[in-house]
Parts: sequence; structure tokens; C-alpha cells
Amino acid sequence: MANELNYSFDVVQGFDFNQSKTPRIGFLKKLKVGADELPANLTCKDPLAPKTDLKCVAVLGGAGWTTGNTAPVFLQGQINEDNRQTLANQLLNGLPSIEVVYQFTCYEYDPKAKKYFKCFYSNDTDMNGLIMKNGEDLMLQVAGDPSTDVQSPRNYGLQIQIKPQSAAQQALMVAIADQKPVAKQWGVKEG
Repeated sequence: MANELNYSFDVVQGFDFNQSKTPRIGFLKKLKVGADELPANLTCKDPLAPKTDLKCVAVLGGAGWTTGNTAPVFLQGQINEDNRQTLANQLLNGLPSIEVVYQFTCYEYDPKAKKYFKCFYSNDTDMNGLIMKNGEDLMLQVAGDPSTDVQSPRNYGLQIQIKPQSAAQQALMVAIADQKPVAKQWGVKEG
């Protein structure tokens, strides 16, 4: 039986890190859809080293996975205007390829260790997947209107569900406390 991971994140904290607060935060560090790699053009702070800048494609508002080998990863976040236009244009043109390469890192605060740790992440490794479909509908959406939660920089909602490519066996990392990560298989290698 699979264990469901379902995280919600503080987008405001992701964009404007405040060391006196400790909500969960997450970042989509890389996203390539088809031939288009979206630039990591948002600058945020690394919660493990708050004086260090961290470049990302999106500040996450949520992430989920049922931890099944073939189960999709759900990511919801905020992207900038340029990346919104790239994805919206792809959707308008019928998305020539549903192949996805991505990296992400989600953080949670460990009150015992008194510091942030990585709770759900790709370990700085490219994850190879495909955009999920529900019937003929792709599970990729970008908002047409800017977010009102964080008004600067202007940002737009993104939702994507990604299933593993069948040719690859990969690992996603999960942890419930600092220094206790577990590698969980994502994908089933054929042959």
C-alpha cells in the first residue's frame, strides 16, 4: 500500500523568505516541456542558507505523490510572465511533445533540529516524465491572470501532473526529519 504525500507551501515565504517564520516552502528548480526549457528566472532565498540566492522556475504552492512506482507527481506553483507565455503558447499550439524534465526541492522546518530540511525532492537529478492525461485533456494548466497573493514580481499559477517515463527507473527523496531521507522508486524500467 502506498503512502500519500500531500504538501501545501507558503508562497509568500517562498518569494520573500523571513527567518522568523517556519512554514513549508518549495521550488521548481528546472522544467523542460518538449523542446522548451523554461529559464530559472525567479530569485529566492535558500532556506538551508538564507543569505544565499536560489534560482528557480516556480515557487511552489503545493506538491503531491502517492509514492507508487507509476503514480504521477503533482506540482502547483507560481511562474513569471515569460514562462507563462511559453507554456500558454505550447498549449495553444497543441503541445507538440508531452515529455518533461524537471527538478524540485521542498523544505520543511524540523523543530527538534531547529532548522529547515529537504522533505520531498529530486536530489538535483533530472526526473524524466510525461504530462498526465485525463482522457484527452492534458494535466497542465497556466493561469491567464496574475496572482494576487504575491504581486511583485508578477506571477501566474501553474499546475502540472507528471507520470514517469516507462523507460526509466528513478528515485525521489522523501524525509520526515532532518538527516533522515529515504529514496523512493519513481518509474519502472522496461526490459
